[in-house]
Amino acid sequence: MTGRQYTVTEIGVEEDRVNVSIRFNGYIFSIGMSADCFVNSPVALERFRRFLRGLTASIRTDSQAQEENDYCDDVANVFRPDFERLAPPKVHTGKVTLADIAARGHFKCDYQVIDEKDVPGAVTARENDWPGGREGFDIREFRSLFPLFDPAEVEVELPGSGMDDIHNIIPQKIFVDGKAGFYKKCDRPYACREEVEKYYAIQASGLSTQQLRTSRLFGIVADRNGRMSGLLYDLIQTKAEGVQGTLDAAATPATPMPLREKWASQIRNTVTDLHDLGVAWGDVKADNVLIDADDNAVVIDLEGGSTDNIYTFTVYCGSSIYVPSTEQVIKEFGVSEAVASLGLALYVLGYGIGPLLFSPLSEIPSIGRNPIYISTFAVFIVLSVGAAVCENFAGFLVLRFLQGFFGSPCLATGAASLSDMFSVIYIPYNLAAWSGAMYCGPALGPLISGFAVPVKGWRWSMWEIVWLAGLILVLLVVFLPETSTPTLLFYKAKRLRQETGSERFVTVHALRSKSITRGELVRLALIKPFEITIKDPAIAFTNIYTSLTYGIYYSFFEVFPLVYPKMYGFNVGQTGAVFVCVLIACIIGAMWYCTWYRVFTQRRFQRLGTFDVQETFLRPGLAGVLGVPVGMFLFGWAARESVPWPVPTLGVVVFCGCSFVVGLGIFIHLPLSYPEYAASLFAANDALRSSFAAGAILFGRPLYVDLGVGKGCSLLGGLSVPLVLGFWYLYRNGATLRKKSKFTVQE
Repeated sequence: MTGRQYTVTEIGVEEDRVNVSIRFNGYIFSIGMSADCFVNSPVALERFRRFLRGLTASIRTDSQAQEENDYCDDVANVFRPDFERLAPPKVHTGKVTLADIAARGHFKCDYQVIDEKDVPGAVTARENDWPGGREGFDIREFRSLFPLFDPAEVEVELPGSGMDDIHNIIPQKIFVDGKAGFYKKCDRPYACREEVEKYYAIQASGLSTQQLRTSRLFGIVADRNGRMSGLLYDLIQTKAEGVQGTLDAAATPATPMPLREKWASQIRNTVTDLHDLGVAWGDVKADNVLIDADDNAVVIDLEGGSTDNIYTFTVYCGSSIYVPSTEQVIKEFGVSEAVASLGLALYVLGYGIGPLLFSPLSEIPSIGRNPIYISTFAVFIVLSVGAAVCENFAGFLVLRFLQGFFGSPCLATGAASLSDMFSVIYIPYNLAAWSGAMYCGPALGPLISGFAVPVKGWRWSMWEIVWLAGLILVLLVVFLPETSTPTLLFYKAKRLRQETGSERFVTVHALRSKSITRGELVRLALIKPFEITIKDPAIAFTNIYTSLTYGIYYSFFEVFPLVYPKMYGFNVGQTGAVFVCVLIACIIGAMWYCTWYRVFTQRRFQRLGTFDVQETFLRPGLAGVLGVPVGMFLFGWAARESVPWPVPTLGVVVFCGCSFVVGLGIFIHLPLSYPEYAASLFAANDALRSSFAAGAILFGRPLYVDLGVGKGCSLLGGLSVPLVLGFWYLYRNGATLRKKSKFTVQE
């Protein structure tokens, strides 16, 4: 917009609506327009649609770019009188700071055309949303390591060519008390918060820039209200300016091989050390590596890190969505109730066995996580179609087992993907979401199919799996990135070998995987998980406890039909709706655990840079472990006609909420205590939990029928009582047990 006093700063498109942001004398005017804004104006409407097509085109021609500029000029001229009235010029003298560059005010308006005549809409003031971060992020928590600076304290280096309007400056190089640095504006609050967390962990590690070659954060820019506007980094002196100082520009075929090998080694060591600190390099690319004045590679831009949780929900939901179909399956195939229950039991058994194979495969650098996720889930969908049309009961059972088997990668490997994407300080929140999908998936399956099956038939529940899984597969393919660092580095090294013709670019992870024979891979997959369980008493206890609670949980699918239809007159759909109480329990449990973690543990980590001990994460479960038998006793003995149905349902809420909190603490404790064997531990835990749950499905109904609901629940709840002492013992003596273990990282 040459020769104008205003500048187009942003053009946003959402469906058929366009928002043009214009800066005039330091004020921001957001002008909105859509097809509805053109009344009796076909010519103007057609021009707007051409403008919209140009904005959304994958490749824009020069003529489209020029038309875009002309259109924005014409729209801005309509509001020119408002610009001059509401945004008077301000003469600036002296040095320029971030406060001077910030928008002085923000207005919004709509552009209209009626009868082919421009009609400017009313211009109204809106809250100035610069600076960006403010949602749930108290930056004062980081004051101990990163000082806070007011925007007025940060001087901006002016462009060498000068600038008529300081508000058009995009600040990069800055000065604070004479110290040069680099400024990065925070546009996304949560991304900035995560980035600060990562640099906090780096700072708390005490590693120098020679030991850990990353950019360093030295301050946070915030206003008087504590709202963050940007981050301040130490300035890295490079031999070339701008993008020419990056690895992408420096690594050419003419670059000496020893220098390229040096950079590769420095990046590899840096990424490995970052992961040891629980920090993920979220945006892995050559543009995010600078080559400094001494020809050293420096990793920058740690921003970035779930589709995984939806995937997990779908697979777990696929198990219990069959439950409302059992009565019709019995009639169609002429089988007993116990045999019909195999449709659920074999699915659960399948998704317990699957991780023993797929989890080790996902750790191989040349494979990674995404090919496992996508290929197995595609097979899962094909098998689901087969189950929906199968006319043979034996074949149906085989397909149900294979459904669980090929749907299983997310169940164990999903936790590993979360650890890839998020720094250690945010793992509890993400594992809470993942565990919630694990708990709620089976619970909501009967609700999804419960009302449809009596009308559409039992095969409808199988088709529901196909439709849900098909949608999730599309989301996986489009949105889920590869997260395994060894795999990302493997393909990076492969690209460098292709570009240079040298075979010297090889990652450490690839060399290790090549040295593993097929026999060793089988041993790691099938033997190692159970070896650790047998030889380590702490692991054995956690697996026993989670297996028991998970088995009890799955026994609800056999006891609910004995309670709510027979005692309270519920139909199939209403009985399935009762499982919503599990969702409520998970929400309460997640809020309980995450609130405790936020208040008592996360803030301490932010001050000290480390957790006290791994057993800290078991602390919320100390009360929760008591609620497991209480919930079972309440459900079992309140389930009778004389007691209203919400009372036994409350027992289910207590059991599920407490077992969720205990299980979440265990799932966080395990990988922190045994990081080298985390994948094997989750695989073993998943296999044992699912095996016991499959057994519970088969013995649950006979148990409750023969003993009665009250005595049956008392038996299962009674089994969990001695484990209360075991859990408290693990919390009190976990550090001692880990020191004696050959599988843990010694402290």
